[in-house]
Amino acid sequence: MIEGKTIAITRSKDDSQEFIDLITREKGNVLPLPTIELVGRGEKIVDEFLSALTEGDPDYSVFMSSKAVSLLFETAKKAGKFEELRLAVANTIVLAVGPRTKDALEKENVKVAYMPQRYSSVGIGEVFTKLNAVGKKVIIPRSGASTPFLKELLEKIGLDVTELYLYDVCAFR
Repeated sequence: MIEGKTIAITRSKDDSQEFIDLITREKGNVLPLPTIELVGRGEKIVDEFLSALTEGDPDYSVFMSSKAVSLLFETAKKAGKFEELRLAVANTIVLAVGPRTKDALEKENVKVAYMPQRYSSVGIGEVFTKLNAVGKKVIIPRSGASTPFLKELLEKIGLDVTELYLYDVCAFR
């Protein structure tokens, strides 16, 4: 079905390899054409996240992408705060939105307690509904381009939600 067709991959350079491999395997022609790039907000994200964990004392940490996991933990390693971050996250109940995010967390020796059947914000909401987590606190490290949907959904369920923006999505330069 893909053989001989040319397909443009508009994802960021770091996120396109899986699709390039798939199309190549199916004998399609790949045109990498990144339209966005993900730009981290610097070393301050680690301190901001650690402060939010200390001050807010969340019950749960929710990771919505492997990108957020990689960026947060790699930045912590560079800043010499990896173990502090890992222990702080481990003191919460950790949710991963899907298998890639779960794998990224486990590579950093973080145990994932829950992963929804539907790999989406709605799936995360379903997990919290089943947990009867009303009144609990949640921290979500994520993209500055995230929609408010997840936060609003969890607040409707009765959770106290803190979002921390780790990176921005910018037009590819």
